[in-house]
Amino acid sequence: MSKLRREYVIYDDNIASYNDEPDLAKITLAVKSGGFPSDHPVMLKCIDAGVGIASDLELFYRFFPGRKTITVTGTNGKTTTAALIAHLLPGVDLGGNIGAPLFEFADSSRPIVIEASSFMLEYCHDFRTDIAVLLNITPHHLSRHRDFLEYASAKKKIVAARLPGDVLIYNADCEAASAAAKSSPGINIPFSVRGETEGYYAMAGGIYYLGRRLLDVDAIPLAGKHNLANAVAAMAAVFAFRPGAVITPESFRGFRSFPHRIEYAGSFKGIKHYNDSKATNPAALAAALAVFPDERVLLLCGGKEEGADFSLPVGALRSVARVVVSGENRERIARFFRGAGIDTEIYPDLASALDDLERHLADVTVVLFSPGAPSYDQFNNYAERGRYFTERIMRK
Repeated sequence: MSKLRREYVIYDDNIASYNDEPDLAKITLAVKSGGFPSDHPVMLKCIDAGVGIASDLELFYRFFPGRKTITVTGTNGKTTTAALIAHLLPGVDLGGNIGAPLFEFADSSRPIVIEASSFMLEYCHDFRTDIAVLLNITPHHLSRHRDFLEYASAKKKIVAARLPGDVLIYNADCEAASAAAKSSPGINIPFSVRGETEGYYAMAGGIYYLGRRLLDVDAIPLAGKHNLANAVAAMAAVFAFRPGAVITPESFRGFRSFPHRIEYAGSFKGIKHYNDSKATNPAALAAALAVFPDERVLLLCGGKEEGADFSLPVGALRSVARVVVSGENRERIARFFRGAGIDTEIYPDLASALDDLERHLADVTVVLFSPGAPSYDQFNNYAERGRYFTERIMRK
């Protein structure tokens, strides 16, 4: 850790002892945490003063450029995929956006699997990774990024500095991910759950690589086609990183889905309730609905207004019996569902929606809390929001 010792100052709006404006004349580099707004006055003054700005991911790379890394990003699925890669590769570290700060692993010499958010990537300059996994890019965090183009550009920084021998595992089913692969030199390996590719794919009940069946789909202990895509991407990353690896159904033993991701919250009046608070954008909400194709779903959704268009594929709506929407973007979401001919009720916040939930339970078989929007209008994060939902359900 001695090489990490430098003089530093901390600025934090929320902690009185750390909110004195720093003397920029003494600052050579500003390391911005993911939650700190890019347009904050301190950031703007850093730019005006010519102070460099980096994320913790960039700083970690600068200190440890030789560290073997697998880095996962995407709008949806990155936590599950990163964790599954680490599960299938014993002897690696796991950190980043998944909850363990990267510098907790400063004294480790083991390879590290990194979950990278757009906030971590946007302030990367020299960062490169041995294996990059790009799961998907759909509109998200538009209240922080100016538009989808800026958000997508941040995601694509995962390969901006890669070398010819670096590997990109990319989703051939996602146009933006495929475009990133085509525009970046290196070894590109596609994956798909829609059909055969020149890489890894799932079809006919199996997972294949270049026509060779590797595993039955039934071996994957996670529900939903989106999780099948995550598993295929994880397998591709493992084989790219460790070509001699062996993956069998037993390899997945003990791996479980993370909290707040289509998590069973309990049964009330014979109706199963699921907490999918991690669904912070419409694509994640559509993926959750796809898990219940034969049910009559009461959907609870809504949250932070990001100004982006809210829409779901027609096929995702087949199981939706009715919708209860709350939060800052409730009017926008309600217009979409009502336009699709679905009975929709509006509430100002999640608490009032849950207060009145019993009134909407007639003829439904599943209650799915899948907001399809960020949590910051009412909660500090998606986990706090998910716990609140589950605690309310358990009191019934």
